[in-house]
Amino acid sequence: MSAAHPEGDPELGGTAPPAVDERRLLPAVALDAGISALVGGVLIRLGADTIADPDLWGHVRFGQLATRIGGVSLVDPYSYLTTGHTWINHEWLTEVIFGRLWDHFHTPGLVALKSMMVLLVLGLVFVHLWRSGLGTVRGALLTLLFGVPTLLGLGTIRPQMFTYLFFVVTLLLIEAAEEGELRWLWLVPVVFAAWVNLHGGVLAGVAVLGLWIATTVLSWGRDRWKHRGSDGEPEGPGGGPGRRGLLFIMAIGVAALAALLVNPYGLRLPLFLLHTATGARPDISEWRHLAIESRLGGVWLAYVLFAGWTLWRSPRRPRPAILALLFVLTLLPLSATRHLPLYALAVPILLARDLGALRARRDARAEARGRRETGRGRALALGLVAGLVGVFAVVQSLPDFRCIPLAPDRGIPYPARAVGLLERSGVGGDLAVYFDWGEYALWHLSPRLRVGMDGRRETVYPDSVYDAYLHWQNGTDDWDRFTRMGSPDLALVSRKRPVFNLLSLDPKWVEAYGDSLAGLFGRVGSRALEQVRSTPPPDLPVDGEGLCFP
Repeated sequence: MSAAHPEGDPELGGTAPPAVDERRLLPAVALDAGISALVGGVLIRLGADTIADPDLWGHVRFGQLATRIGGVSLVDPYSYLTTGHTWINHEWLTEVIFGRLWDHFHTPGLVALKSMMVLLVLGLVFVHLWRSGLGTVRGALLTLLFGVPTLLGLGTIRPQMFTYLFFVVTLLLIEAAEEGELRWLWLVPVVFAAWVNLHGGVLAGVAVLGLWIATTVLSWGRDRWKHRGSDGEPEGPGGGPGRRGLLFIMAIGVAALAALLVNPYGLRLPLFLLHTATGARPDISEWRHLAIESRLGGVWLAYVLFAGWTLWRSPRRPRPAILALLFVLTLLPLSATRHLPLYALAVPILLARDLGALRARRDARAEARGRRETGRGRALALGLVAGLVGVFAVVQSLPDFRCIPLAPDRGIPYPARAVGLLERSGVGGDLAVYFDWGEYALWHLSPRLRVGMDGRRETVYPDSVYDAYLHWQNGTDDWDRFTRMGSPDLALVSRKRPVFNLLSLDPKWVEAYGDSLAGLFGRVGSRALEQVRSTPPPDLPVDGEGLCFP
């Protein structure tokens, strides 16, 4: 039996590994650890900064309902205009999580979840950049620069946080497959099965996966044609997954589509999501197209230029599937502003290896010119300072875990005094209410009062009801058709909306209470009107300023 010759033993003919200079290793590790702590601390600080979202009251309340009855409710108990219409709650699992966190941990639990999601989403981007050769400093800078839209999108506690997370995970799995690690694709159906129950953004994952599979198949076919044998029979492609790999990828695509059916509604849910995603929503700002001349439009343009520069300068061979993904994701924000965070997350993930190759080439040139390395003492000091700043950022975030402010100066105002008056009066019945205040009202007034509209829109309201509401709010067409539906005795509207003036002029309605933000009207001759009129308003801020959720 022949003796083995360890490769690293020079006496046995091997090559000795380069000696590790511990004096250089320690400062490098300290710097990396300090920068990582800084990134984590900053992300926690920014993630904890939270204001109340108009839908947060509903998300928590609906999650509590699902927990109480042990499943989704197909019948809506909160509105008087949803009779006979099935409630398809496409965010039911997110709301169960929100409801359980609120019941057990209240505000700290909800804020901790959002902070953790920010840290996880952008932390995955940071780690991917670092592993691709960018280093901690460059990786941190790129993470923060491309994380701006995500941080803006997570200024409130919303189900979108799960779309951001699973979108990043899907892209990372695709990136791993592009580098030959196909086995990780088994996770995609698992991700989709959870995602479809958490948020409708799962359609973004379906689109990305479908486009990648289609482009991979086409590229494989093109390569097979180029490398066909002299006898006309195709040979193995000059790259790509190979025949078995391609079959595996397509099987994953089928399994991912099947995973969408793992929900309480079956096929009805993905079809519903597809219907709502392709419809216009001009009344909701984040569903409007991105204006390039706006600030966010400038951010989008900067990202596009950066991506183009990276692809132009990259020494790596262009990857058709990745180019196709980048092209489509670049255009998405132009159709709806809410897609900008997805594009911003995709650029550093899909171009990380190109950026790493650029850095390696630059470092090689610098080394050839005799680059001076950062001194050991300086690296240790920078790492220590960065780590301390990260810890300080976490400490600074602690007050944000105690209160989710209503913050009308940063978000929208809420009619705290008007709703407090309704709550104090004990009045019951039906309330026609301004869209943004619907779930705030149902939290405080249900079950005595049922609302006519809230942020769930088409998930629970028939199209005819939502259309009538829009005309009522804007004072157009047959504007009072909405208040003829169900005949509510109370209406709570914003003074800035045309419907306020129309109700003021309508002899069938009388303003029972008014302030600088809202007008509360009662139907003439109704018991509800007299009950509200005889109740003094509570000593609460008109717009919720200074109050915390709920």
